[in-house]
Amino acid sequence: MQALARKAVGSRAPDVLNETRDAIHALLAQTGTDASTSLQALEGHREQLQQAQLRTAELIGHALGEAEASAMVAKLEQARPEAQVRCEPISQAEGLLGWALRMQPAQSAG
Repeated sequence: MQALARKAVGSRAPDVLNETRDAIHALLAQTGTDASTSLQALEGHREQLQQAQLRTAELIGHALGEAEASAMVAKLEQARPEAQVRCEPISQAEGLLGWALRMQPAQSAG
């Protein structure tokens, strides 16, 4: 457990390691003479982690880079020259998560 805690400190995803540690610890604490229920729960947790890893990989693989986001803004500005288009990165410590895009129509005179 201490080795995992040290690994979590240097990890890019400490919350995943800590949550997994807590889940496994809870399963071990509940395990009696028949470990089959705990083993099934552990297998379910493993599958959930694999699915989360796949979803994350798909999000990263399909995310727009700065060049693609700029190209999208240029196309919007070309299609709606009177509108104000803003595109700003959404990020956190781990890096870029996505883009905030706002297109505001031109104000009518009146």
